Amino acid sequence: MGKIDPVASPRFLFVYGTLRRGFDAVENWPRNVKAEFVGRGRIKGKLYDLGEYPGAIVDAEQVVRGEVYELRGPANAVSILDEYEEFFPFHPERSLFIRAISPVAMDDGRETEAWVYFYNGQVDQSKLISGGDYRSKSKPRSAGTSRVC
Repeated sequence: MGKIDPVASPRFLFVYGTLRRGFDAVENWPRNVKAEFVGRGRIKGKLYDLGEYPGAIVDAEQVVRGEVYELRGPANAVSILDEYEEFFPFHPERSLFIRAISPVAMDDGRETEAWVYFYNGQVDQSKLISGGDYRSKSKPRSAGTSRVC
């Protein structure tokens, strides 16, 4: 099909866990970071259950399913999301998640590149989420368990 043009630095964000629609883990996060839902897609990776949230790691053989958002102000958005995801650009070794650019295959056939927060810890003791879809493992949460982004 076609390709979504990400321009120089991606203006798209791929989310695979509690930031997906219906989970309400972060109250109004798309509005707060000026993000608009684009569609569903998948990246190459493995998805692990880390307890209260999942973590994806890069893997060429498996896929992680999620959602793509267009960031209206990418620099501001990633700054806010970096804090939420505990990514420290100047100290990645201390980060819980690492922000990286990844190819995304959209469910509608388009392709793009997007920012993805990959887990930066050990997964040896974590359970692999079969099929790479957090929604199949965890039910969406109510707004009562929300945090503000």
